[in-house]
Amino acid sequence: MGDIYYLSERNRIVEEHLHCIDTVIWQNWSLIQAARLERDDVYQQVAEREELVEAIAIALLNRKNLFILGAPGQAKSYAINQFRARITGARQFERLLSKQTDEEQLFGRVDLSSLLPGSVPETELRKDPTYNLLRSELKDVMTRLPKTPDDVESMAPVKHHTQQLEDYRRAAAALR
Repeated sequence: MGDIYYLSERNRIVEEHLHCIDTVIWQNWSLIQAARLERDDVYQQVAEREELVEAIAIALLNRKNLFILGAPGQAKSYAINQFRARITGARQFERLLSKQTDEEQLFGRVDLSSLLPGSVPETELRKDPTYNLLRSELKDVMTRLPKTPDDVESMAPVKHHTQQLEDYRRAAAALR
């Protein structure tokens, strides 16, 4: 619960940064006037959620993202949609989270090679024509191998093409 501010703590922070707030207000006065009209209109549409409406208005004025967390049925989506309906060309990313939501649902699959320094994700390499050519050459060599390669010499082309592919992968990572 360390991220929850009590009213007195919030007021202290506002007072500390009042000069910054005044500067932002002065620089954006006409925008604030227009937003105030919209905010007041949304206040009338969203009952007893003034703090939420205020947070949305502040995020819009500052062109910042807003993360809204709360129990179901508290008019979070409704309030956002009321503002969005009043903004021409507004875009919104919305994701409703539950206890069952996992990282893959939010961010997609993570290619672990993209997290390693000096490596290139396989998805990026597959867009490279040279990489694809080297890869297809290796596949061709692999299909021509006997079912059970008994001698080391029959594996030499595989080793050669595999080395070429790895060298190219390292060079692509170095250029990244």
